[in-house]
Parts: sequence; structure tokens; C-alpha cells
Amino acid sequence: MSSSSDSDSEWSSDSEFGDLYASAFPLFNDIVTPPTIPTSLQESLKQDCDNGFDLLAILHTKIFPTLQKHIMHPLQDDYVLIRLINNLREDPSNPASCLAPLPAPADYDVDTNGPVLPSGEIYAFQQSKYFKPLLEDDGYIASLDALREAYESRFDLKASRDDEDDEVEQVETVEVLKAKLLAAQKLIKDLTTRSSLPSPPPSKPQKNTSSYIPPPSVDSDSYYFNSYSHSSIHHTMLSDVHRTQSYKTSILTNPSIFKNKNVLDVGCGTGILSHFALKAGSRCVVGVDDSNMLRHALEVSRNLNIGEELIFIRGKIEEVVIPEEVEQFDVIVSEWMGYGLLYETMLPSVIYAREKYLREGGTMWPNKCEMFMELGSDTRTTFWDDVYGIDMSPMKAVVEAERYLEASVEIVKPEIIVSGRHMFWEADLNKVKDEELDFVRPFEIKAVKKTSVNCLVVTFDCDFDMSSPSPVKLTTSVQTEATHWQHVVLWLEPTRLPALEGGESFRGNVKVERKKDNHRDIEFTVEWEGGGLKGKQKWGIVS
Repeated sequence: MSSSSDSDSEWSSDSEFGDLYASAFPLFNDIVTPPTIPTSLQESLKQDCDNGFDLLAILHTKIFPTLQKHIMHPLQDDYVLIRLINNLREDPSNPASCLAPLPAPADYDVDTNGPVLPSGEIYAFQQSKYFKPLLEDDGYIASLDALREAYESRFDLKASRDDEDDEVEQVETVEVLKAKLLAAQKLIKDLTTRSSLPSPPPSKPQKNTSSYIPPPSVDSDSYYFNSYSHSSIHHTMLSDVHRTQSYKTSILTNPSIFKNKNVLDVGCGTGILSHFALKAGSRCVVGVDDSNMLRHALEVSRNLNIGEELIFIRGKIEEVVIPEEVEQFDVIVSEWMGYGLLYETMLPSVIYAREKYLREGGTMWPNKCEMFMELGSDTRTTFWDDVYGIDMSPMKAVVEAERYLEASVEIVKPEIIVSGRHMFWEADLNKVKDEELDFVRPFEIKAVKKTSVNCLVVTFDCDFDMSSPSPVKLTTSVQTEATHWQHVVLWLEPTRLPALEGGESFRGNVKVERKKDNHRDIEFTVEWEGGGLKGKQKWGIVS
């Protein structure tokens, strides 16, 4: 509808938010102007219901259950939801038509349009023509977030969101809403342009073998999962030879643990650990991940002609539905560790998986983890005394002011370490509880020589069943090859640096806890004494 109509003008003046939904007309409407112009997405949905077309119920009961078997959940993918809306606008009287199977075109691109059905067909709504909006400035498409919220509210899915969703309420200003509208309009414009371009080169034909099952609800930590949707982070992790080889060796050299077993891979990413488990002779492997990388993991498995022994499920482990035939697992494998071990707070999800899916007597892989602290004496600020012949010593104060406010993640040189490696926390991953991941522990570390301590260095180890025939230890010690986790450095305030004699102790308590405003960030608080001084300091590892 033209934005210059009297109705549109009247609508915009009635509500300061009216322009956000100026074209959010109901799907089920065969006249140009509705008898009552909707002023919100909710009113549009209600008009659809009054016309006998309950969009949310149709999605929930007739469309989503079918899609769950072969394609990403529409609420997780704007392009899927956009094409569904456009397809339903074309023929709202027959919503089942969007699920009609059609032969996949020769130039069908899986990355762009989604998976092909096992039969080699696609759903009708997956056709590229539905990228182009049928209604100019379609308010439903411009209001995808609101549509998701309405769906969640209708079917009481918000209860499954993470705790911080209950603690934090985000109040959006009119300016923010308008910014979202502009972004949505740009998306529509991009899609319209995209639909007029030539189709991308066809993907290499793949046999659709591995299953791909979506989650039942919307992710509340999208910023976290989205960070794992880009290939660069996976390249970094896979290129970490010490990390990846430790997993590979521990899995392939312990066939008694993996052979003929059901394995759950939590946070599977590219699926590399799932493939190691299959190589070790596992009966069935289920990989769960809530990032877009799962699409590519599926393509890898198809390319390798892997069958139903490998199943990928899109979603958070707390929300997905595991196939009934493999509800209990013999082994849960996961690479959940973050900086300083606990950053990103993925371990609670692994614990959840253990409590719900690991059979009695099953194995966590790795099965043990430990955190360590060492004393450091780093005089690197002398770098600023002579920078290519220029005295930049005033920069020292800037460096010192910055670095003791937040933890630093960097590779530490072994020569700055002036103590032994002190373990201050350990966990048996077969038993540890979520509430035990926030803790306070005492420590006492002795200097190995006379020194001035200006930092504490935190590292961790993970053990792969040290009682097994082929035990493996994955360590991030400063004294070994550096990993992509690097080391966490806690810089002491420069005005209070303890001078220790050789053999003298630096002691106190270290507290590690999840931040209340973002549970994926963690904080270290150290209360210490040594060299005749006392201090207390807090550092955060933040995203």
C-alpha cells in the first residue's frame, strides 16, 4: 500500500509507533484496505485469527513440527521465516502448500536456501522466488523480532530462557525502534535486489544422509552463539595443534571407552570431535550446537557420505529434543573451556547434559579439570623508554593504569614466572555441580628467588581419564607450547607490589564467580598478603 494514503497518515498520527507497522497487514486478507487498520503486530495477528487464520498456531502445530526433521527452525533464521511469510501471503487459504515437496533445481544452493530433503526434494517455500517480498515494506517481515516474541509468549517458551533474561529488562527508546525499522527495511531491499540477481553457482550435489534437527525455541544468548558462526574462530581452534591433537589422541587411543558406544558432542561446532568419535568406532554420535556453523558441519558429513550414525541437532542443549533411540549416552565429549578455564560459562550446559543424558557409569570427556596460579615479575614497560630512539616513557603510566583494571589474556613468557605452579581449584566433571563453579579458595605460593611480584598468572589443565590405558593431559601451562587459550594475567596495582625473598610466601584467597550482569563473563577477586604488604583487587574477563 502506498505510504501516502490518508489511512496511513491517520494511523501514524494516532500512535508514535504506528510507522513501525504501517504495512503489517494480516496475511489472510483479500481486500486492498482492511476494515480496521492495525496499529501493531498483535492487532494484525488478531485480525488473521478473526478471519480464521491463526498464524502462530499454524506455525506451531502444522509447519514447525514438519520442519524440525530436516531444516533449521524458522525462528532461528530470518531468511527461512521471511520465505514462509511470503509463501503464506501468496496463498493463506492453504498453509500446507508451503510444505509441498518439489524437485530441487539443478542450481539449488544449500548454503543459501537450506538443506535438501532425504528424497532430494525441497519444500515449496524454499524456492528462491520467496526471497522477494510480495508486499512492499511488509510489516511482518520488518517485525520479525516482535513476531518471535509473540510466538514465545503464546506458547510459554520464555520460561526456558537463561536466568539473566529474568533479571535484565531492556527498555527500547523510539530512536532504537526506528533504527531497527531502518535495518529491517534495508533487509527487505537487499532481499528484493537479491531475488533479481542470477542464482549462485550450484553446490556440488550431496547425498542427504545425516539428520538435522532444530531447536524448539529461540536462543537468548545470540551474541555468544553468533560468535561461533564465523569460520575464523573455528580455524583458530582447529589450528591449535596441542588442543585438537589432545582430543584426537585421547579418543582414538581409548577404543574401550568409545567403541560401540553412543556419544553426545555438546557444542560440536564443525563436528571435529564427532568425527573423531566415529573413527574410534562409536555406534552413534549426536552433535548439538546453536550456531550457524552447524549448517557447514552437516555439509561436511554429507560430503563424507556419513549416514544416520551421525546426527546434528541445532539448538541449546537445555532445549533440544534428542531422538528417542539415543536418549542415553555412554560418553559426553565437549570442548567447553574458555579463557582461564571458566570464561564463557559453557560448563553449566555440559553439566546439564550430564545430568539429563549420561547413563549411569558413563564417562565425561575430559573428566577432570584444574586451575593454577603462579607469580610473575614482568618489567615490559621498559619498552617505552626507547622506542626506535624515541623516549615514550609517559606511556608507562597509561599501560599500568589500563592493565590492572581488567584481566589480560596474552601469551606469557616463561622467564617472567618467579614461583611454582599452584593448583587452587579442581573439579571431577563426572560429579561437579553448577553451584560449585562460583567459589573461594585459599592459596599459598612461594617465590623461587628474590623478586618484586607485579602479576598473577592463571592457567588450567584438563585430563582425559588418567586411569585409562592411554591417558592424555591437555595443559595450558606457561612452560609448554602456547594454545589459543593463551594465559590470563592479573596485574597488581602498581602502588602495591610485594617484594619477596626467595622462599617467601604470597598467600591469601582467590574468588572466582560469574558476573551478575552477564553470566558468560567471569571475575577474579584476590585478597593477598606478602612482603609486608596486604591488598585486595578484582579483575574481570569480559566479552
